Amino acid sequence: MLSTPLQILLLAICIYILLRIFRHTSSIYAFSTLIALALFLALLAHLFQRSVLGALCWYLLKGLPLATIIVMQQDLRRLFLQISTVLNPQRWKMLKRRNQSRRNHENATMIDALVKTVCCLTTLPAWRHYLRNYDDELSFTPHLPKKNIGALIALQGNQGLLQVIEQGVSLDSRFDHEHPASFPLLLLTLFHPGTPLHDGGVILSNHFRILAAGCQFPQSQARMRGPVHTRHNAALGLSQNTDALVIVVSEESGNISVASQGTLRTIRNPDDLTKLLSERFNLTQASPSDEPSAIKK
Repeated sequence: MLSTPLQILLLAICIYILLRIFRHTSSIYAFSTLIALALFLALLAHLFQRSVLGALCWYLLKGLPLATIIVMQQDLRRLFLQISTVLNPQRWKMLKRRNQSRRNHENATMIDALVKTVCCLTTLPAWRHYLRNYDDELSFTPHLPKKNIGALIALQGNQGLLQVIEQGVSLDSRFDHEHPASFPLLLLTLFHPGTPLHDGGVILSNHFRILAAGCQFPQSQARMRGPVHTRHNAALGLSQNTDALVIVVSEESGNISVASQGTLRTIRNPDDLTKLLSERFNLTQASPSDEPSAIKK
């Protein structure tokens, strides 16, 4: 047998669920009144256990469930129809396909916004040319920087980056799917030279939520060919210790690189970056011939 406190808790949970289900229906007030009346009668029945009033309250209390069904028969019928619709296997398949399609669309929107951000940070013609079809959406394109802006953007994987986030400045800014152009605007502001957070890295979640800025990434201990750039070394170091994907924009040359799994890749154009990010989100099937040139460090 269940103890009295546990029975009260289960009853309270059931009442709360019913109130949530019928909160937008016309019979919510009648249902609330019946609940209040039931509690009042239960209190009277408890206080007058051996009296005529107590017996009357008990009989009325036993008839309340039937009264509830009569008062709320239309809403209950609608509820059972909804339950039967939800339990339909065909609906589950359709809903699964719809959710998958919606997730793919959202991921494609986020990837496109990130690629546009990178295009705004570099002055290389191949990347700036990508923005030519987005003048209406990106109204700030006439005021794009004339010089390259160095950037370090880490896309978090399955492993958490709490240690790195704690060393930076927490932002927790969501990606707005209705206004995706706000994403490049915010990142451009964060990386703009002269701002307090421009020198560190930005960390994005899997849903492109900006978790933190001004973060210091661990430096790689591997020997790199050619001159050692701080941003590239930091991107390589983070990719060696975690499953994060790090995008680097060189302030000197404007070249774009991506570090992943201890490998630094040079990305030649926006299409290659889009393809790489799409593969990370399983939007396309990877093809060996389409893989960007990789240089292991």
